[in-house]
Formats: sequence, structure tokens, C-alpha cells
Amino acid sequence: LSIFSLLSLFNNVVCFTFAPISSASKLYYGTDVNLGHLVAFFFLAYIIFSFPSSRFVEKYGLRSGILVGAWLQVLGNSIRCLGHRVISDAEFPCVLAGQLVASLAQPFFV
Repeated sequence: LSIFSLLSLFNNVVCFTFAPISSASKLYYGTDVNLGHLVAFFFLAYIIFSFPSSRFVEKYGLRSGILVGAWLQVLGNSIRCLGHRVISDAEFPCVLAGQLVASLAQPFFV
């Protein structure tokens, strides 16, 4: 239960990363996009993938569902970090892609 709770907490931390600092993030990435709206990825992913993830958990079990969600979270955050550390020319697209992949983990935790 504690691992599940921590994974859910980390998922929400990633979800709301840019909401309180959207204006500073816009300056850093040099974009006109309101980064506070990246939270919408998580809500849309939940609406779209809640039934498939529920089906997955029903078929393969809660443990497998939590593992898939955890690995999606790791992969999404790795993509976000990759853009910052390795591919400096594509920081913002990597943030978007990482946020999208990490949002796919939310239906497994909610």
C-alpha cells in the first residue's frame, strides 16, 4: 500500500510540475505555450485510458498494473530529463513527450 501511495504521489508531482511556475517556464523554454496547461495531458489520458488500464489490471492483476504504471512514469520522466541533459536543442519537445508518456501512467494509479 505504501509503494502504491508513493507512486501515486510521484505521479501527481509530475502532473503539477509546471502549474505553479508556468510564467518562469515560458521564459526558460522560450515558448508562448502556457505550461500550466500540461496538466491537461493527465486528465485527457485518464479519460482515454481508464478503461484499457482497468481491463489490464483485471486481466493481469494489480501488481502488473502498478509495474506498468511505474515504468511508464520512469520512461516519461527520463524523456523529460533527456531533453534537458542530452538534446538541448529539443528541450521543449522532450518535455511535451515526457509529460505525455508519464500521463499514461495515471490511469494505473487512480
